[in-house]
Amino acid sequence: MRILLVFAVLAMAAGFAQSQQYPTKPVRIIAPFAPGGGTDFIARLIAQKLTERLGQQVIVENKPGAGGNLGAEFAVKSAPDGYTLLLVAGSYTVNPSLYKLSFDPVNDITPIVQLSQGPFVVAVPSRTSCRTRRPARAASRTWRASCSSTWPRSRSSTSRTRAPARR
Repeated sequence: MRILLVFAVLAMAAGFAQSQQYPTKPVRIIAPFAPGGGTDFIARLIAQKLTERLGQQVIVENKPGAGGNLGAEFAVKSAPDGYTLLLVAGSYTVNPSLYKLSFDPVNDITPIVQLSQGPFVVAVPSRTSCRTRRPARAASRTWRASCSSTWPRSRSSTSRTRAPARR
């Protein structure tokens, strides 16, 4: 009977040890873009609501640069303790094709929730012959093949070709 009582007490102690409240310290949301933009706005709105709900301060840290990669890298390298959250934008999906990353954008993060969504629009100049998707895709393949392998990482004048000028 004493052994049973000892196991019951140990089981209860283990349950209490694992039931610590989260969060026990401030949580930070990394917004990988400059203050004042859409990502910052959403991060601050979410931080305010989470602060109210969790009873613990949630702080927004803006870490802009490299299309959001600097903030993403900072978050990936943070301790995996649940106290650093990363707010990613649509550019996160294309950054691996534009930049050499020091982290795996798929396996180094764990998605939690989708906070917002918005339309993505492909637009062309009105005077172009690409009025539908098929000719536009063919033209993009031709244009992409003619670009230097360093573009868009380096838009220097030493590249063999340049991106079309804006009009």
